[in-house]
Amino acid sequence: MVFPGTLSRGCTRCRKRRVKCDGRRPGCERCEKYKAPCPGYDRPLAVRYYGKPGETLEREKPKDSSTSSGAEYKEGGPVGGMVVRFQTPELIAPVLRQPQPSLEEESLTFFLHEYCVYPSPGVLRGHFDFLEGMYRNSDPKKYYGAALHSVNRDLSVSNRASLKEETLTSLMLLGIIEDLECQGQDIKTVHMHGIAMLFERVGQKVLADVSSSLYALIFVHLQVPSLMSKKPMKCLDIPEAKRDTSNPVLHLAMVVAHCADFYRAARQITTSNAPPAAQKVMLVKVLQQALKIAQGLAAAEAETMPPQQTTEKRPEGQTIAAFDSQWTAATWSFFSSCMIVFFTMVHKCSVLLLGLGPLEPQEKQLAETTAGISDMALKKTILVFCKALPYVFGEVDAKGQPRKVPRRQTAVMYHMVWPLSVAIASTHSTPQQVAVCQTRLDMIRDIYGVKLAWYSVGLARDVLGFNDVDV
Repeated sequence: MVFPGTLSRGCTRCRKRRVKCDGRRPGCERCEKYKAPCPGYDRPLAVRYYGKPGETLEREKPKDSSTSSGAEYKEGGPVGGMVVRFQTPELIAPVLRQPQPSLEEESLTFFLHEYCVYPSPGVLRGHFDFLEGMYRNSDPKKYYGAALHSVNRDLSVSNRASLKEETLTSLMLLGIIEDLECQGQDIKTVHMHGIAMLFERVGQKVLADVSSSLYALIFVHLQVPSLMSKKPMKCLDIPEAKRDTSNPVLHLAMVVAHCADFYRAARQITTSNAPPAAQKVMLVKVLQQALKIAQGLAAAEAETMPPQQTTEKRPEGQTIAAFDSQWTAATWSFFSSCMIVFFTMVHKCSVLLLGLGPLEPQEKQLAETTAGISDMALKKTILVFCKALPYVFGEVDAKGQPRKVPRRQTAVMYHMVWPLSVAIASTHSTPQQVAVCQTRLDMIRDIYGVKLAWYSVGLARDVLGFNDVDV
């Protein structure tokens, strides 16, 4: 056996991420910077096995069928040497080698562990918790090629009566890869728009099957693309038969859908060139609608995943917001980003209405009320969001006690990119809150390789309307 060459001197995490490591012991500086436990410098000796040159075992060909096969070994050289013969079977068994681990199995296990979250206690569903069973029951020889062919076929067929869950799951996974390898702010979410196109072609709504973990996941992932789209995605409409507020998850989805509808209407008004009188009428109408939605937001949050602010203090003297699980906390973080987007547009409409000149007493009272409510809601939401970050990132337990080793999962980190970006882009965030969120976002980008984090803050500013020309 031979030594194949000098290996990397970095820690296990830096070598895995293929980034430069300073080699500091007992933990490197990069891991310490992002509050990640340094796994150390485990560098097992790598060897490769080779046979010695010129040494082979040759079988002596049998002279006839009755002669047993044999081999001979000459000792003492060609002259005066002793010849030792021994019987060997006709077939020589191959040399046993140490079994090599299956790279595919290792990769699958890592992916399932990091990206699949089983349902949390309560009413929330998991994240790709159905994927392992789907993978195990599928044909391993057709994974990639069949996914591409299936996607292309379903995109081109307009008369399908239903959608295959395998196709939708493939598009969801491709959408995650699209975010991991994001190359710019102008890149469109092709795969998520493909899912919306499939639903609209068959005339199916995403929330038609409330019990489906996959459909609920698609509904969440389509929210941001729907806000960036000029036209509403009809597949996100709540079916009339499903408008049942007794179901907490469906109630939450209905409120989020109403927020998206309000956002599109408000965005159209604030960016239009309509006369002041016409703008005034439209603004009054959407602000009245906003008051009703705000009540629904508070009720939906209280029913599904209210943050629990601990009474115990952290060593720094700060309280934290904790949840039933980190996945619940990540889901609430996404919900909080929806609230920030919603109340930002409410505040923008209120300020615009107050600046349109003489108002009727009722109009002025409405604008001042919605401005005050939105301002208070934005500050409170961002404050609680920042208090929840230590728990979401696995640095403390539900009681606020620090963990020696943070417990993090890639799925949770991936879903935190957008909420962090919205908090950073919000003008209601304090400089300290922006710095805290930016540090977290940089950690996700550098350690977990989510390239979307390079551009997500710019996307959030676009969604919040801060890049619009004031009218």
